[in-house]
Amino acid sequence: MQVAVTLSADDHDCHLRIHDDGVGLPKEWKLRPDAFGLRGVLERIAQLGGNLFIKGKPGDGVTIAAKVPLSRITVPG
Repeated sequence: MQVAVTLSADDHDCHLRIHDDGVGLPKEWKLRPDAFGLRGVLERIAQLGGNLFIKGKPGDGVTIAAKVPLSRITVPG
């Protein structure tokens, strides 16, 4: 399996895209109540005013994409 990670920014948002070429997601896939890892990521992105997108289909891998406003990202220092 291969995984591609892309991090970019435009004038307003930071974009993160992770895509793998694995087995994909079942046709009727939904975020499970016990999927704490993804649920935690979703909640943190939402707290920053961003959006998280998860898509995939059987045999076509999975893509997870996040968009977060640059104004909400801070760098310690």
